[in-house]
Amino acid sequence: TYYTGLADGSKIAEIAISEPMMGQAYSLVVVKVNNADDAAAVAQEMYDNIDQRKWICVEADTKTAAYAGDVVMFFMVNADFADQVSTDSMLEAFQAAVGGEAAVIG
Repeated sequence: TYYTGLADGSKIAEIAISEPMMGQAYSLVVVKVNNADDAAAVAQEMYDNIDQRKWICVEADTKTAAYAGDVVMFFMVNADFADQVSTDSMLEAFQAAVGGEAAVIG
């Protein structure tokens, strides 16, 4: 739940998470679901439930989620780091990685 916002991991086949050890408020979570039919619901649950204030001294104030096939991507970041990375740039990267056919949530 801490990393994904998901109450139940039974729909997840694989997961990769990237977060800083300190200093920046960002989280990138990429999930492969067991069944592509569950991708939209998993993306929505992640978007709705991940705690943007889960760190002690910083918080993410922007977030997005997207899915394509059986892959879900969630990203959140503090807007102060927009010169380095933003939700828009991560969406563009995800869409490029999946061939431009990604549904976006938030």
